[in-house]
Amino acid sequence: MTGKLEESAPLVGAPPEIDRMAVKISHLDRLLGLTGEIIITASNISILQRHLSTSSLAVDKNSMDLVKNAALTANRISSDLHHLVMDIRKVPIRDTFLRFRRLVRDIARKKGRQVNFEIVGEDTLVDKTVAEKLYEPLAHQLRNAIDHGLEDPLERKHNGKDPPGQLTLSAYKQEGFPYVSVTDASRGVE
Repeated sequence: MTGKLEESAPLVGAPPEIDRMAVKISHLDRLLGLTGEIIITASNISILQRHLSTSSLAVDKNSMDLVKNAALTANRISSDLHHLVMDIRKVPIRDTFLRFRRLVRDIARKKGRQVNFEIVGEDTLVDKTVAEKLYEPLAHQLRNAIDHGLEDPLERKHNGKDPPGQLTLSAYKQEGFPYVSVTDASRGVE
């Protein structure tokens, strides 16, 4: 850790604070399903409130206020719950990205390439399912970059470049959405 020391340091011998725990995906999926049910219920309460406000039936102001407050509260809770469940499902993309170090090293060695492999943005949060599904497409992109993009060391040297080629795997957020990119310092399209 860098920077300023925390003012309230933990007591010596005190158990470390736990900020992570394993949660079954099936439990999160069930929680997400219940969240959906709450969203539907909140919507139904809002519809009821609008219906009562335009109805010719006599409804006292106090009852209308209760329905209106219930609708507002249900909408707020359902929105907060939905965002929380989606955040719980997010993991840093680090574990997926780190699996590529060996792959890149092995492919580069097999193809006779020298590669400076850089990983950027490994703390970017993505849905766990998305992180797992990204492995194969990214592995394909990295293989292509090494196979077809980066020149062999002699060709690079002949073209006035450093023998090792640069290959970067990065993740970042833009306007609330996660993005992943593979870039290489290649010969370009021929």
